[in-house]
Amino acid sequence: MTIQCEICGNGPEKVIALHDWMSTHRSFEDVQPYLSQDRFTYAFADLRGYGKSRDLQGKYSVQEAVGDVVDLAAFLGWEKFHVLGHSMSGMVAQRLSLVIPDRLESQVLVTPVTASGVPLDEEGRKLFEGAVNDDELWEAVARAVTGDRLGAGFYQRKLEQHRAAVDPEAFGCYLEMWTETNFSAEMKGLKTPTLVIAGAHDFPTFSKEGYEQSIGQWYLDSRIDLFANAGHYPMSETPPYFAQTVEAFFQASSGRASSTRQTHS
Repeated sequence: MTIQCEICGNGPEKVIALHDWMSTHRSFEDVQPYLSQDRFTYAFADLRGYGKSRDLQGKYSVQEAVGDVVDLAAFLGWEKFHVLGHSMSGMVAQRLSLVIPDRLESQVLVTPVTASGVPLDEEGRKLFEGAVNDDELWEAVARAVTGDRLGAGFYQRKLEQHRAAVDPEAFGCYLEMWTETNFSAEMKGLKTPTLVIAGAHDFPTFSKEGYEQSIGQWYLDSRIDLFANAGHYPMSETPPYFAQTVEAFFQASSGRASSTRQTHS
């Protein structure tokens, strides 16, 4: 059984989109009206324990998530595709670029957790673990990663979507994944065309400067953009600009990965 997804568009360019820790595939719904559906086909996937895949249990590890994405691509009949990974799924995308580099046209990493993970101190772990079951702590996390600058309705909507569609056990296990997994030692000389999107109002852990010293050093063909009017959720905070930026990068990257591999082989 593969993870489930929502298909959007019918274009020749294929994209698998992966959500963050606090959301399901619905985190991308604000941007969908602005996508070029005649040029791209998007598979907005739900990881195990989330949304359409809520009843699918597992180990909730980065290796398992990578295997699930590969299986989903096989189910869809997609030999090559782009990947759009948000936050914790940015880590999954980076692992994909290690496991199946010849199949990835490019990747866009949105406010991503890097291959180094995000180790938490005692106070941070208490906050994030508490968010698994405590609504006030969940909202505190959401406000922290958006600069506490959005209206109450934004946070309430995301909280309601989360509680209705995310298995608490999976939520807790994925926290361990993105805070304790570290495969950064393997991230050297990677050739997948990569765009990183950072938000100016995000938590300092997800800063443009930090990405320049990590992902920017690991990938030979990489670019890091800072969205001045966004925090951790640029697809919801600036949806038209997000859609234009992401699709322009995907379009420019089509076929570039294979030529880059030939150049460096």
